[in-house]
Amino acid sequence: MASLSRPSLPSCLCSFLLLLLLQVSSSYAGQFRVIGPRQPIRALVGDEVELPCRISPGKNATGMEVGWYRPPFSRVVHLYRNGRDQDGEQAPEYRGRTELLKDAIGEGKVTLRIRNVRFSDEGGFTCFFRDHSYQEEAAIELKVEDPFYWVSPAVLVLLAVLPVLLLQITVGLVFLCLQYRLRGTRRRVENLHRTFDPHFLRVPCWKITLFVIVPVLGPLVALIICYNWLHRRLAGQFLEELSKIKSEERETEATRGRGGLLRDHSPRGKEELESLGGGKTPPGRDRGKRPAVRHIYRWQRSWRHSHLLPDPFLLHCP
Repeated sequence: MASLSRPSLPSCLCSFLLLLLLQVSSSYAGQFRVIGPRQPIRALVGDEVELPCRISPGKNATGMEVGWYRPPFSRVVHLYRNGRDQDGEQAPEYRGRTELLKDAIGEGKVTLRIRNVRFSDEGGFTCFFRDHSYQEEAAIELKVEDPFYWVSPAVLVLLAVLPVLLLQITVGLVFLCLQYRLRGTRRRVENLHRTFDPHFLRVPCWKITLFVIVPVLGPLVALIICYNWLHRRLAGQFLEELSKIKSEERETEATRGRGGLLRDHSPRGKEELESLGGGKTPPGRDRGKRPAVRHIYRWQRSWRHSHLLPDPFLLHCP
């Protein structure tokens, strides 16, 4: 009877393996992958853009922490935690411009909507899902385009001048051909005098050409003036937006100190700040403005905007 009460070695081994298997499966039960669009998302200045993001395998993400930030300095674009949006932790340039679409959050799918897209929004975004201590991320690329980039003032001038030149040459050839025929024979001249007004035949060629060109050239010149006005207005809005972003970033740096804004929400933020100098920002230097200013230089040096903006020295960081 004593021998029957003792557990056998194979049964103990099976119980140990079963317990280990249950522990391993429970540890891997909360793991998932974050998937975003592979191709860059394109948007026009002033429009709305949506950045989708989901987890795989799909599951309810209502109790998770979901957010978007911009590398490499972890500026918070939008943060969702404890079942609501954390608007107080957003970067100043995104306050009031973002909205988290949570219609399919029960399936692990969310979408970030950005209103009034700016040139400074171009670049990389990082979407992350955090479930307790486990976190995964996905990178999303946004391309911002100028709505007037496909045509330049030089092309408009060329399109306006070519039809006028062709029309002028055509009118001149027709008039020369008419004068040549009138000089042929006196009979033909008399017949043509009966048909046409003699005063019209004595009008110089340049007057007829000018009379035909002016009605055609007027609307084209008005179109060029309207295009240049729209282009300069867009450039003015861009410079105003730049100065506003720079002032907001100065105020933010003065209030939050030298640390990163998402040091507790993104494990990469702390590593990136430490790699840049022990997590400290040198005095008198605002690292957060560098990517935006480099983007402004690229936009300013482009062939379609170089004649609209001031000297690049004026855009240097203070």
